[in-house]
Parts: sequence; C-alpha cells; structure tokens
Amino acid sequence: RVEEVLRQVKIGNQLTLEQKLRATALIREYADCFALSVGEVCQIPGATHKLNIPKDATFRKKVHQKPLTPPQKEYMHGKIDELLAAGIIEQ
Repeated sequence: RVEEVLRQVKIGNQLTLEQKLRATALIREYADCFALSVGEVCQIPGATHKLNIPKDATFRKKVHQKPLTPPQKEYMHGKIDELLAAGIIEQ
C-alpha cells in the first residue's frame, strides 16, 4: 500500500533532494491517511462543513449549462457510478 501511495503522489521538481527525501518519508509515515479510491473515503463522525455566505447574497435560480460532450458524459457517468458504488452518494 505504501508503495502504491508513493507511486501516485507526484513530488515537484522544484524541491531540493533533501526536501524530496523528507516529503517521501512523511508520505511513508502517513500513507494510511491517503485514499487510493473513493471507496476508501469514510465519514468522520462529528465533522461538519460551514459555508460563510453573506446574508444578503443572491443566487441565480436558473443555471445555464452547456451540454456535455460524449467523452465528458462518459467520464461523468463513470465517476457518478463510482461514487454510488462506494456509498458516498445516493440515487
């Protein structure tokens, strides 16, 4: 698992060798904090999100969205299926 996390994390070229080694060591130490798929993401009891929206904010009621291209639809539907299968979203 640690090696797979390291394989998927990209460390930028702007870091020095020492910084890259330190980053790699941290990733190894905390590899269990990384999710390799959405199925590994779980709820954290008590965690909440708060949006700081001004009371006088207004939003459009009608959203004008351009139709998705076939490749975009395929990608989006695949991601939605993945989230449904993982139980992250419901239908």
